[in-house]
Amino acid sequence: MKRSAGFIKLLFPMIGFLSGLLLTLLFLVLLPKIFPSREAEPEGLNGSTVIPYTFSTPEGRGRQFTPTPSSTQSALNILNYTAGDTVVVSYTEGQGLRLREYPSLVSQMLYLAEEDEVYTVVGGPSDADGYRWWYLESLNDSSIRGWGAEDYLERINE
Repeated sequence: MKRSAGFIKLLFPMIGFLSGLLLTLLFLVLLPKIFPSREAEPEGLNGSTVIPYTFSTPEGRGRQFTPTPSSTQSALNILNYTAGDTVVVSYTEGQGLRLREYPSLVSQMLYLAEEDEVYTVVGGPSDADGYRWWYLESLNDSSIRGWGAEDYLERINE
């Protein structure tokens, strides 16, 4: 009889722990999937069209970057570029512009765009790491694509 009483004393805390763990998993994992958050997406600024750009990650899962205007540009309602604009790499002091896989300073660099190379704006913008990023494609070679920081681009007037 003494053994069964000891077992019962251990059983109740274990049941409490497991039920707490189950509830935690429910709130942290399952509920966000059942009820996804509905964040307001920013609309195009200055009446221009904002184009989110979707592409696949190496794992094959699609990832979409939705534009997030910076506080300064959002307050001023300024968009420097739109899809289809032609831009030239500038202001890099000969260092070139790193075109990246994603709009982030920690993202993998795909290509180093030389000063004065010409690109077409394909998508964006997306604000991250203190920069506004645009998805660019080379006019000379359509296989050269990536996210470039706006600070190192200049529109070509046509």
